[in-house]
Amino acid sequence: MDEWRVSYGEGKDAKRPDLILVEEKAAGLSLIQELQKAHLMVRGYNPGRADKMQRLQITAAIFATKRVWLPESEVHKGYVKDWVEGFLSQICAFPDSTHDDYVDSATQAMRWLKDMGWLDIDPEPLYDDDDYFDAQPARVNPYAV
Repeated sequence: MDEWRVSYGEGKDAKRPDLILVEEKAAGLSLIQELQKAHLMVRGYNPGRADKMQRLQITAAIFATKRVWLPESEVHKGYVKDWVEGFLSQICAFPDSTHDDYVDSATQAMRWLKDMGWLDIDPEPLYDDDDYFDAQPARVNPYAV
């Protein structure tokens, strides 16, 4: 309950969770029920039979196409904010890290967003509509004399 009330970020950019995503296995089932009783926005998610490494590989394209944004520190440009450092360190060290909770959370969130159609990994077009139509080759009849 305390974590649900925490705001992440500072000032007007601070965000609170919109949804709690819980793995629908083992203790997750009872946790979902408890959170629903507390009237929190919770959804169960079953990631299937893939192990943690497979889950990360499934979502690797999302990270590779730069669809994941980590907030940059205002103090140390080029570095993430202090509260993101633990997450980033754990993701980068996986599978040789002591803990892997952030890996589970991140991969399940990315898969859920993609499965729900809220996340697309197709690259943004590098042109606008006018450029596309101007770049079309002229149609020529190969049989004309």
